[in-house]
Amino acid sequence: MMAVFWGMLGASAAVGLEVIYRTSGKSWVELIPITIAMQLVISRAIWGIVTTDGILAVSIFFSLGTAVMRLFANQYTGDVTSVGTRIAFGLVLIAVSIKIGERLLTEGFK
Repeated sequence: MMAVFWGMLGASAAVGLEVIYRTSGKSWVELIPITIAMQLVISRAIWGIVTTDGILAVSIFFSLGTAVMRLFANQYTGDVTSVGTRIAFGLVLIAVSIKIGERLLTEGFK
């Protein structure tokens, strides 16, 4: 369960910092304090991911979490997400859902 926590913490910090940069209207020099703080959070989350047992699963979760949050961040900031990107992301989610379902059927809940 901590693996999921570290994956989502890192993804949230990375996308959150990206949204702050895009929406604040400040120069990068003015945002150095928050950048340093967020980079420390991201580094700690990556350390938590690397030290977990299921590093592959957590890495996939981190990547998917980041992708989902970026899609929402694009909608929040007013950027246009192409239809092809949305379809491709939907197909990835379907594939992950099938893989999770297959694992649950073969191994059960652990």
